[in-house]
Parts: sequence; structure tokens; C-alpha cells
Amino acid sequence: MNSIKFKKESWHVFLVEMFTPWTINGSRPINICQYMRWVAFGAIWGTIVAVVATIIASLLISVIVGGSIFDVLWLLGKVHFHEKSQSFLETCGLVFTTMLFLTVGIITILGLLKLPRIISRWWYNIKPEPKPSGFIHTAYRSWKDKVCFQVKFEGKDYDDSY
Repeated sequence: MNSIKFKKESWHVFLVEMFTPWTINGSRPINICQYMRWVAFGAIWGTIVAVVATIIASLLISVIVGGSIFDVLWLLGKVHFHEKSQSFLETCGLVFTTMLFLTVGIITILGLLKLPRIISRWWYNIKPEPKPSGFIHTAYRSWKDKVCFQVKFEGKDYDDSY
């Protein structure tokens, strides 16, 4: 039977160990199908925890400011970036447009920084090194092929004695 190795410091192990009751300690073999369910369960609980934490933080901030969340939105609507910006929708539109231009600018700068590497690979016909299969690729392959690989974890604080 095929087996795949994942690093214990990866994001999916963090989701499983942080938001589910299961721990990955090597005491029993784990297959990829069971592990995918654990990761999905951890992602769902992580999302629920993040949403609840955001709601609680926004309520605490609005109480500290001295009002309700609607007062905070009203204050945001009163922020004027220039003379002609009088309504809440114009202010939100200006904020959205500014964020859009900043995002496009940052992506353009990052693309220009990577451009010499891309051109040199194309010019010298350099093939990138193949990467080992990650969690998402392995999970998709096992789901499509209906095969559950055995999962082994390597990294610190792990005993590979089974």
C-alpha cells in the first residue's frame, strides 16, 4: 500500500491539532481519507471560532468607543477624504477604489520582481524542479482514484515507531 509523508509543522496538521480533539502522535496508522475528514472538521471549527471572535472583538471595540456598532458605522460615514465626499456610499467607494489600486500596485511590483527569473527560465529553457505532492494534491488524487493512502508524519516531537 502506498504511503505519503507530511511534515508535522504544516498548516493542515495545525488545523487538526488546534480545532479537533484528535492529536497526531503516531500511536496508530492514519489514512488520507480519515485525515481529510479531520482537516475539514478543523477548518469548519476554525472558521466558526474566527467569526465568533470577530463579532466579540467588534462588540468590545464599539463598547469601548462608547456606543453600538451602528454608531461606529455612522462615524465611518462622517469621515471626509475631500470636500465633495458627503455621503457614506461615496466614502466607501473611495476606500474600495484606494484598496483596489493598492492591491493592483503591490501585485504589479511583485510581478516585476519575479520577471527576471521568469525570463531567464524561458531563455535558458530551465525546467523547474518537481515538488513532492502536497496535502491538497494528494487528497484530490485519493478522492478521484478512490484510494486511501497511509499517512505518515515527520518532524519534531514525532515518534515513527509504528
